[in-house]
Amino acid sequence: QPQAVFTFLDPAGDRELLTLCAFDAEGKDAPTTWGELRLMQAEAPGEVAWPDVMAKFGPVFEDLQRRAAEAALRQQRERLAEQARKRAATVAVLREDAAQYRTDRLREIDEEERTQRLGNQQQLDLFREAPTGFQARRAAVDTHYEQRLREIADFEQVQTVGAPQP
Repeated sequence: QPQAVFTFLDPAGDRELLTLCAFDAEGKDAPTTWGELRLMQAEAPGEVAWPDVMAKFGPVFEDLQRRAAEAALRQQRERLAEQARKRAATVAVLREDAAQYRTDRLREIDEEERTQRLGNQQQLDLFREAPTGFQARRAAVDTHYEQRLREIADFEQVQTVGAPQP
């Protein structure tokens, strides 16, 4: 039985993410995975001459194109929604990790500063050095933390769905 298979590119143009929509000559949904389509093929796939398409599908072909575009849009929305759910879970872990890194790093700097101050108190006044650089190190940790949060926010963004591209 002849089938019309419509392929649509991923909205971002990722050529590895094709959306398939297939219909039989009566306009009923047909298998839509590459594996299912391969199993049903009696001959090599390829382009078909337009008169042959019209002979098999007739006036329903335009309706099939419209339905395929709607189905592709629906599938792309579902895929992006799933991607957003997965990213949200990952983002929660990344934000927690970034916050923990900041806390740990600031604790290390505080400990180093305390250790240096105690060591300086035991020295003679002649050799005492004032602890330096700790505020700058804390500021660097905060800058790194803010940059990491911006990167995580960028990762969290999922593209919007555009019109399917046949």
